[in-house]
Amino acid sequence: MTGPHILILTMLALDGFISISDGQSATATIPTADGKCEITIDSSQSTELRDWADHKLAATLAEWYPKIVAMLPSPGFAPPTRVKVTIKPMDGVAYTVGTNIYASSGWLGKEINGEAAGALVHELVHVVQRFGSNAHNPGWLVEGSADYVRWFKYEPQSHGADIVWMRKRGKKIFTTLRRQLSHYGQFSGLGFGKV
Repeated sequence: MTGPHILILTMLALDGFISISDGQSATATIPTADGKCEITIDSSQSTELRDWADHKLAATLAEWYPKIVAMLPSPGFAPPTRVKVTIKPMDGVAYTVGTNIYASSGWLGKEINGEAAGALVHELVHVVQRFGSNAHNPGWLVEGSADYVRWFKYEPQSHGADIVWMRKRGKKIFTTLRRQLSHYGQFSGLGFGKV
């Protein structure tokens, strides 16, 4: 069988998960670990990240979606059954609108062996939160929940939010942090000094 309708089946790192990928559009759809949600990853605009997206990212999001749902329950809550991640050239790192996550291919490429997967776990929390456009939740709650899941549950070994760990490393860690945060804008109000 040839042509654009061929489906490529790839076994993921987690037993039993199958990534269904259309060779033309570079999309992969996988079920979550509990089978209650499908996650589609579209890397058609960033084919250089396709292998990472179809294997590492897909396996991570499939494993962590049900864990995030279990951490953020509320009465009457029904988590989304479909999530789409689009990796494309854009400014910034990533953002979420409803059940759609948009991520910067340039930033992910630079952080593929570092913060890339964690940043998208953070965004996956926003999908589960689903506060909606009429919600008036404070930023610290919205971002704090996502940061908590990422830094304290998904990758606690990174010490990404561990101020005690950073203080033990002295001034050098804050200099490094200032440099890494400089592309996000001025952070002088956070106690890190001028950027």
